[in-house]
Amino acid sequence: MAGELLRARDVLRDGQKVEFYLEEDGDRYQSYIISVSEKELQVAAPKDSTGAELALNPQMVFKALVRMKSSEYQFAVTFLKQETRGRSSLWHTSLPEKVEHSQNRDFVRVSVELPMVVRLISGEGSIGRPQTVRMLDMSGSGLCFEIGEAVEPELQTALEIDSIPEVGTLTVLARVKQCKVVNPKAVYPKYHVGVNFIKLPRATVNRIVRYLFTVQRERIKRASWLRK
Repeated sequence: MAGELLRARDVLRDGQKVEFYLEEDGDRYQSYIISVSEKELQVAAPKDSTGAELALNPQMVFKALVRMKSSEYQFAVTFLKQETRGRSSLWHTSLPEKVEHSQNRDFVRVSVELPMVVRLISGEGSIGRPQTVRMLDMSGSGLCFEIGEAVEPELQTALEIDSIPEVGTLTVLARVKQCKVVNPKAVYPKYHVGVNFIKLPRATVNRIVRYLFTVQRERIKRASWLRK
């Protein structure tokens, strides 16, 4: 990651959601900032998949990520101590001097065409027939495909995408965010449907993002070669 460095105190605010992790492809632990002081962050103690609060040794260094709209801010902090307040706990961590700002990679859409099958799910929960459709673009958070019928926003869809490099076959639920007709005067109009993935594991999101950035790099290389 290489982005703009900003003063942490200009970005971090009370109440912001924050993710903690050790490795990019490792588990992510959700929390939120309770307060930002001159030298410390106080955050709600994150919990693991069983609901138990994480227990760390003092001076352990780990990574943190704050997302805001299409931007993300990454930084490293040192765990100082854990404090119990009533039935819950909070963490005291160091306050970084700088955070690194970059575009939220989950929302970077890249034009790709991969084979995929869509099953539309009605508001009553019935699952429609499988339809092979054309993918138009993809990001770590969703994709857009072309289909021959209008789809209502907020409906769910079941997606199956074959042979994504670095990912394999992806089977996931998604929610329709928008549907636009692209040739309204045609006898059989086509619709572009944008969907967001539902509860896709972070490790899978990271693999999708890596694949998409590989696609972008290869296209830039080809374009540079053609200009020579």
